Amino acid sequence: MTTWTRTTLILATALFLIPTGVLAQAKGGSGQRGGAQAGQRGQKGADQGKGDMDRDRDRDQDRDRDRDRKHDQLRAHATDQQRNQFRACSEAVSELRTQSREMARMSGGKAFDRHEAMKHQEQMQQRFHAMQQEREHLMSALNHEQHNAVQQRNREMDRIQERISNELKNMNHELGKQDPSSRRVRSQARNIERNMDRLQNQLHAMGEELHIN
Repeated sequence: MTTWTRTTLILATALFLIPTGVLAQAKGGSGQRGGAQAGQRGQKGADQGKGDMDRDRDRDQDRDRDRDRKHDQLRAHATDQQRNQFRACSEAVSELRTQSREMARMSGGKAFDRHEAMKHQEQMQQRFHAMQQEREHLMSALNHEQHNAVQQRNREMDRIQERISNELKNMNHELGKQDPSSRRVRSQARNIERNMDRLQNQLHAMGEELHIN
């Protein structure tokens, strides 16, 4: 191989290797810039996530403070008259519940006495009207803010009370027959007792919310 030939091969090899090195360096620089940008995006996302968590925590704390403030206001507005009226209403509910249970017991035996059942049903009807009046007195003793606090619960109590009224009417109709069904009367008494349980639970929850029980 001549001197000229060796020189030519060396120059060609050098020209071939130089672009490869430059390209590798360019790629390395691009990778570093890409990694830095990805890191910045990751840090930005982490900061945003932390900010969202902080805002959620602040909203929860504000909601808790508002609830506590409303409870304090309701507690401050509770009066002795309201507490006394609540107790009277609760006693009326409890007494009607006991009477409905007694009616179910009276109707469960073989010796069903229609006349005794009619008298007991009349007592239940009277107790029901007394309970209605006690509830009305209780609600009339509440101020506007207290009314708003238990508005939805009061509507639910109205619906329960309507079901009790219907069962009492059905029982009165059944007992008005010449040969009433003791099984049907017993079922009606059981339905009244169950609804009285629901009404009592709603009343207790109302007292808790208003701080008058």
